[in-house]
Amino acid sequence: MVHLFINGEFARSIWKYYANAIGLQGPFIQVHQAIKKWWDIRHCAKLTPILQVGPAFICWQLWKRRTTIEHGEYDEVEDGACRGNPGERSAAFCIRDADDNLVYVEAKRLWITNSIHAEARAIQGGIQHCIEQQRVSILIESDSLAIINMTEGKWEALWEIRMEITSINF
Repeated sequence: MVHLFINGEFARSIWKYYANAIGLQGPFIQVHQAIKKWWDIRHCAKLTPILQVGPAFICWQLWKRRTTIEHGEYDEVEDGACRGNPGERSAAFCIRDADDNLVYVEAKRLWITNSIHAEARAIQGGIQHCIEQQRVSILIESDSLAIINMTEGKWEALWEIRMEITSINF
């Protein structure tokens, strides 16, 4: 993990590039140390949230690069849904190519349902679009821990979305 996120040649150059941009000096030896340095740097209050999310963004980009190198290029499906349960919802997704360029976005209005169902429908819609466009190598991302755990089989799928989970895993 330390090699991938900190000590690798590419990782070191990325950390150095962004750290120099905000006036932060290395060396970065461990991930938690890099995060602490970014969180402790003093700037105006408006920049604090950006600085606090910076290390997560850098680690995510490093992980995506590693995945692309190891597994080849992919298209990425991201999901989205409204908050609050139950209520009127929408299921939205976007598709990005391997270079992180936005390729397609779609949103659909759903009737009264819960947010987990909307999340599953968004992923289902993204997969369906990729199939129709013959995008065969995809990476699905979700901010819903419940959907992730149900599709990976760690949790039993809720009865009201079992069909959606089955179609996502197909």
